[in-house]
Amino acid sequence: MGWPGGVTVRGPPRSGAARGIDWWRTALARRNLSLAEKLLAAGYTVLIETSGERFVGRLPKEVIKIVDVKCPDSGEADTFEMKNLEAISANDEVKFVLSTRRDYEFARDFTLQHQLPQRVRARAFFPGI
Repeated sequence: MGWPGGVTVRGPPRSGAARGIDWWRTALARRNLSLAEKLLAAGYTVLIETSGERFVGRLPKEVIKIVDVKCPDSGEADTFEMKNLEAISANDEVKFVLSTRRDYEFARDFTLQHQLPQRVRARAFFPGI
């Protein structure tokens, strides 16, 4: 089912069934925050993947945030919003896309420096293509 703002809902909420949505970057737009609240109230699990350049702290705490930290060789390393580290919680995920050994070392060091293993549910390292 399609929703405004690039939201795709996977399956209706049912007792005992997995519920979730895939939401694009536009989810952080102010107009979509109420949609997240409505979907949570309807029993959906809301997951928002963001490129990390926008502050995710306005999202409801129940929203699972998947925050991308841009590595040096992405060409976008200076776009990450560091305040996002204050807004993420044990329910959230942080991901890195690795293109080079330098990216791997950056992601490893960033993960340790910011104590991500103790702070978030998952840390994902993906190979860049």
